[in-house]
Amino acid sequence: MSSKLMHVYHYFDQFFKTENRVLITWQPSNVRIIRKLGFDESKINYVPPPIPIIERNKEVDNEEPTILFVGHDFVLKGGDIALKAFEIINKEIPKSKLIFVSQFAPPTKYSNIVFTGPIENDVLKRNYLPYVDLLLAPFKFNCPSGLSLLEAMSAGIPVISTYHPLLEDYVIDEFNGYSVKQYSSKNFAEKTIELLQDKNKLKAMSKNAIDYINEKYSPKYVASKLSMLYRTLTSKYEI
Repeated sequence: MSSKLMHVYHYFDQFFKTENRVLITWQPSNVRIIRKLGFDESKINYVPPPIPIIERNKEVDNEEPTILFVGHDFVLKGGDIALKAFEIINKEIPKSKLIFVSQFAPPTKYSNIVFTGPIENDVLKRNYLPYVDLLLAPFKFNCPSGLSLLEAMSAGIPVISTYHPLLEDYVIDEFNGYSVKQYSSKNFAEKTIELLQDKNKLKAMSKNAIDYINEKYSPKYVASKLSMLYRTLTSKYEI
């Protein structure tokens, strides 16, 4: 066990020594980590984060599509893969545009790219997501949170994402996006082009993304889950 995991283990070992203590987490990756450490699963409760719907300012567009990449950490978020994929996409769909949110500016050899520099999340949601047609998410890390994917879906944006078991319930192939299992710029580009060349599928996935958020992450739904969990716990532990 690594020193980092050992530190996590000791923390939760102390935390769960109090009999009526339970953990509520927004992140499914946290559940996975704590389960691997051998703690009682009945004390670990996953409740999804509340994700309000972001109103779009236009329908999704496949003729002059705006693609978004968000990677404040250029390496872990797969900035190099996003740029190489977009180079392929732009040759096939010349009027496509990439909004590149990162601390690192892309090389000048790439065209049709709007570099924003780092921006605050509320600015992203207010000024960019309502206009974006597709999210490109070629991340490289092992415990993704998925929050950026969910926020994109809340604006009706289909997602092309790296496949990860923790995201199987987020990115549902051919429903609200695609999961790319063979990690390469070519595969990300092919999935993006496939979707952008089918206007009806793009519109259907946009609607599916919003419906998915409404069903599983609306503030009303999350509040009901928390209320139900609270009633269950207070009854169980006689709080």
